[in-house]
Amino acid sequence: MSLSMLARLSQLLVVALLVGCGWHLRGSGGGADLEGVMVYVLPEMGEGELANVTTDTLRNYGAQVVGDQPVADWVLVLLGQQTNRRTVSVTSQGQARAYELSYTLHFRVDTAEGEALLDEQTVAPQVVYQADPQNVLGRESQERRLIEQLRRQALDLMMGRLAGIPRS
Repeated sequence: MSLSMLARLSQLLVVALLVGCGWHLRGSGGGADLEGVMVYVLPEMGEGELANVTTDTLRNYGAQVVGDQPVADWVLVLLGQQTNRRTVSVTSQGQARAYELSYTLHFRVDTAEGEALLDEQTVAPQVVYQADPQNVLGRESQERRLIEQLRRQALDLMMGRLAGIPRS
């Protein structure tokens, strides 16, 4: 066997192992399939922006978002979101050097008739990031980007939980 053939076989083996173990690219849906499910999004406590982002995410996962609750298969109730930041490392001068940022999303899923399909759930991705104590504006911009990434991760985690709901 030639060296190039061995290299090709090893590449093929790596690809087969990655596909076989369920590995996927971030943002590729992770196998959650909501194709054909009619979902009504019900935001509580003025979560309008979250409802818009959730609607887009549901569509990306194949769900049909409906504007009339009685025709929906599922009612996705957005119970709230929360962002927290805590200091995890400080400089010798006592200034924050690293922070942990977390984004928490609470939701549940009911039928159109109000029967629980998925009791209240919480997903809470988090990230630790380094911050320059001298650059407050840069840190705020970095935090906004990270919160948006964490929100996308939380929505992807939520889609995975929705995909586990038995369909009738």
